[in-house]
Amino acid sequence: MKDKIYKEALRFVVESAGSEFRQQAVQKYLVPEEKREKPTSINRLYQSLIESAQNLQMSPNVIGKAISGTKGNIQPLCSFLYDFSPKEVIKLW
Repeated sequence: MKDKIYKEALRFVVESAGSEFRQQAVQKYLVPEEKREKPTSINRLYQSLIESAQNLQMSPNVIGKAISGTKGNIQPLCSFLYDFSPKEVIKLW
């Protein structure tokens, strides 16, 4: 199931990217930077994904600040996203 979700997400991102430049940019995110902390659990990985999703232009103000009052703080989502557990969240689908 995990592989299927990953492959479908990757296919969507690459197809949406369009140009070769954007496809190469996608590859950059698939290889972690050495200085980046490795996630210690699937929950931490999911949390990092959500944090990354808000890093586009004003999104930290729109997402984090709107829900917590602090730019970039997504911790209030923790209770709604079952402590950032994708396994629990996907059960709702």
